[in-house]
This record gives sequence, structure tokens and C-alpha cells, in this order.
Amino acid sequence: MFGLFFFNCAEWIERLCVSWLILKTTESILATTISFAIGQIVQTLCSPFTGGAADKFGRNKIVIIVGFSRFFVLCILALFVYQNKNFLVLAYIASAVTGLSRSLIVPAIQGSVINAVKENQKIFSMLIYSIIFRSTGIIGSLIGGVFSIFIGIEQAILLSGLFGLIGAIYFLYNSLKFSEIKNKDSNVSSFLTIQEGCDKFCHFCVVPYTRGPEYSRPFNQIIIEAEELIKNGAKEITLLGQNVNAYSFKEKNNKYKLSNLITELEKFSELKRIRYTTSHPSDMTEDLIDCYKVSKKLMPFIHLPVQSGSNKILKLMNRKHTIEEYLNIYEKLKKINSNIEFSSDFIIGYPGENDQDFKDTLELVKKIKFINSYSFIFSSRPGTVAANLNSINQHIAHKRLEFIQKELFKNQQDRNNYLENKIVTVLVENQMKNQEKLFGRTEHMTPVIFNGDKKNITNVVSVKVNKSNHNSLFGEIESIKDIKAA
Repeated sequence: MFGLFFFNCAEWIERLCVSWLILKTTESILATTISFAIGQIVQTLCSPFTGGAADKFGRNKIVIIVGFSRFFVLCILALFVYQNKNFLVLAYIASAVTGLSRSLIVPAIQGSVINAVKENQKIFSMLIYSIIFRSTGIIGSLIGGVFSIFIGIEQAILLSGLFGLIGAIYFLYNSLKFSEIKNKDSNVSSFLTIQEGCDKFCHFCVVPYTRGPEYSRPFNQIIIEAEELIKNGAKEITLLGQNVNAYSFKEKNNKYKLSNLITELEKFSELKRIRYTTSHPSDMTEDLIDCYKVSKKLMPFIHLPVQSGSNKILKLMNRKHTIEEYLNIYEKLKKINSNIEFSSDFIIGYPGENDQDFKDTLELVKKIKFINSYSFIFSSRPGTVAANLNSINQHIAHKRLEFIQKELFKNQQDRNNYLENKIVTVLVENQMKNQEKLFGRTEHMTPVIFNGDKKNITNVVSVKVNKSNHNSLFGEIESIKDIKAA
């Protein structure tokens, strides 16, 4: 919010100063109106394309470039005004650059506000946002007016550029500070953030606006942090990111990907298990798939959201993959290790979904037999493309959700039933509160509750499953052993 405050103030200082200068010099209301209109027109025309630019280059990078460019243009404009040169063209350029910056920033702040609160608070939050946003405009106008009257119009223009520059520097700082995160987690199973943001711009998703563009932390920094986690007792590390398998860090002539991180973590003898989440099918590259051939610690469980089983809906969602490509990934991994299992996410009732689209999704669920999945009815998010689409009949959507969840739950229950009277390998995480039973998870993330000694915490043990329910397995410890994963 800090950077956005300065950007908004900068815009209103510029509007006041430039409009007053044009009116004073040309004595033309039309010329002044044109200056204001240019900013609005550029913002309107650029908004559909700035999302694509952010997709390719990253929103923060573009905002930073625009902020510095705007500062440069306003410095020249102030110089022209000071030297009594014709500044009209430069004033119009400044208005255009400001419109461009607004096309990038306004969707980001609206998305951040509206999606940071609960559903029943959204209208109130947008009201507060509007008041704050307009208030910063009034503050900017007052600052610009005071500077113009008591110090000089040229200085006020420079101040506008400086405020925009401060906003850009803040965005730059915000991108860099992520790389300084320290993790002092001491859990047996620990999380390690390696990547943030997303450049995919799925039409239903706000992550590119609320979390910004994809950013990957330095490779060596992640390894050092992982080493600290392992020293603190971590036996399992889950690599995290909004789009974790898009991890890509360049250093000198080297390019590091998620597969490189997995290979490096494999070298820590105290580490027993490696996981990663959440992935995108488009980034399931061959080098990452090949990790399942050689890694002894990478768990045979992949959360790979598909969202829909219909190619038509995937295209409407802008998912950038097809069902055939998804199944190709599934088949490659199953060929490497038949023990690999999948979980996924599903959006039911997406605008345009018909009976055949839903049947395609159901067929996919039956084919892959996801052992754990999340399913929701489509809910529009302000600022996204899908927010402007017509929702399908909600009664139909709810019926479809019930149907798909029944099938998903059946897969999960069947899987747990199958494991009864069998031996599963479990990483023991803790002793349950107010009980003597231990808690851990299988290679496939299934919770296991079993009898055992708390000295087994941090060990990988064999547990015989006696019974199960929809969510968990229950059993007794068999023996302690080091387990080789997929």
C-alpha cells in the first residue's frame, strides 16, 4: 500500500500542475481537457495489454520501469517550464505515462483489497478502499497546490516525479526483500518457500495481481536455509511456491530449476523426504519428471491442479495446457513408478460449462483416481477476466459439485480401504495431544494415527494399518527403518 499511495499522490500532483500550466499558457480549456483525457484513454487502451506484458516480463518490473521513465519525463518537463520552452507535447507524454502506470497499478490494488477479506466484507472493504484512494488524490492535490503557490510550479512537477520514483523504488525493494527471508522452523516436516507470484494469468485467478509476478529466490540461499532447517531437526522439506515448478534462477552462466534444487537437497543425509507444491501442468518439464527416476527422497505424490477435464473450459480459463498434455504427464510418471499418485483442484460450474464439459471432468476423475483433491463451485474474483462472464445456473453447479465430490471421496475411501491390513511407511511427526498415540504421514501424505513410543518421533517407521476412514489410517508400529522413496 505504501508504494501505491505514492503513485496515486504523484498522479494527482501532476494532474493539478500540468492542467494549470496548460491552462495558463494556452488559455484553452480544450487543451487542458485533452491532457486529462490522454491519461484516461491510455489507461483504458493499455489495460487489456498490460496483463499480457506482466505475464511475459513481470508486473513489478514493468511498474519499476514505468516509475523511473515517468520521473525522467517529468524532470525534462520541469526543465522546459523553467526555461520557458514549449512544453505542451511533453505534458501530454507525461499524462500518457501516468495512464500507463495506472493500468498496471489499479488492478493490483483492487485485487489485493478485495481478496484479502471474507466474502461478506468485500463491499465494505471496497468502500474503504475507494475512500482511501480518493483521499490520497485529495492529499496529492493539496501538496501540489501548496508547492506550486509557495515554492514553484517546476518544483511541484519534480515532486510528482519524485513521489512516483519513491513508489517504484518501494516496488523494487519489495521484490528484493523476499530474498532475505529467514526460516527458523524446527518441525520434523518443514516448509521452505522458493518462489512467489505467478505469470500464468488464468482468467479466474487473482494471484498475479495479489502476489505479483513470478520471483525465484537465489539457489544458494535456498540450500543454506534448507541446511538450517535440517540442523533444527527437519526430516522432510516441502518446497513451496504459488507456481513452484516454475522456479528458475539465473546466476552468471548457470540456470537453476526445481530439479536442481531436488538434486542438491538429496545430498543431505539427515533429510528423509522431499516434496513440492503447488505445481502447474505447463511447467512439468522433462528434467523434473526425470527426478522421479533417480531421486531416493522425492515422494511419489504430486499435487497437480487440472481445474477441468474439458479442453473447451481449459481454454476459457486460459490454463495454457490441454487434457491430452495433462494425461501425458500422468502416463510418463506412472511409467517411471506405478506407485506415484496424484491430487488435484477442480473448479465446477465455470462460465460456459455444459453437461458434456462436466462429463469430461468426471471421466478424468475416474481415469486418474485422484487420491486427494479440492473441488469448489466457481466464484468470480473482481479484476479477473472471468468476473465479467455470466455464471451458469447455481442449482446445476451445486448438483455437479455434489456429484464430483462423491466420486473424489469414493476414490479416497477406496484407497484407504485398500491399505487396511497392509504395511505403510510413515514419517513420525509428533505425539497427539492428550493421547499416547503418534501421528505421521505416509509417502502419499495420508495421515496415520498409531500406537508407538514417542522416541520414534523424527524416524521413518513401518506401520501396519488396522482400519481407516475417509481421511486417515489407524494402526500399530511394526519397525523402524530407512525407507527409499520414488
